[in-house]
Amino acid sequence: MRGEAVRQARAPFVYFIEDHVTLAPDAAEAVLAAFEGPWAALCGAMHIGNPEFPVSTATALMNYSRWLAPTEGGEVPLLLGHNCAFRRDVLLSYEPCLNDLMKCELAVQWAMRRDGYRLLSAPDVHFIHWNEIQISTIVKGFYLVNRTLGRVQADSLGWP
Repeated sequence: MRGEAVRQARAPFVYFIEDHVTLAPDAAEAVLAAFEGPWAALCGAMHIGNPEFPVSTATALMNYSRWLAPTEGGEVPLLLGHNCAFRRDVLLSYEPCLNDLMKCELAVQWAMRRDGYRLLSAPDVHFIHWNEIQISTIVKGFYLVNRTLGRVQADSLGWP
């Protein structure tokens, strides 16, 4: 579905966010300003939406500490998965593999880095992320993400 969304988009940039994320009111302007540079993709600074739950804060620190606000900006080797903006033309350059790569954003980021594209941590792009608060949901999420990532990586590297 993400690959088809890229194909159907008409703007020069696409921004994928999760259903439990809210962008700051000025996020669109900040994304456009950041894309004035040489970046193929970017992610912003994450704020914890439900810090009153210790499990939420622990999950954020474990998984997202690099991107928690306040964060330093600049070129990075990896972006926060599932909440990134991309140059549409760069994504389209990965046809006919775009659908497979977009199953897990880490795979498309690895491909971009391999191909010399640059990734940006954009501290002026703010978003709020509500973390899971039930251990069973967290474990299931880790399982599904890693199962998908493993398959995409194996396919892209030609592993059996």
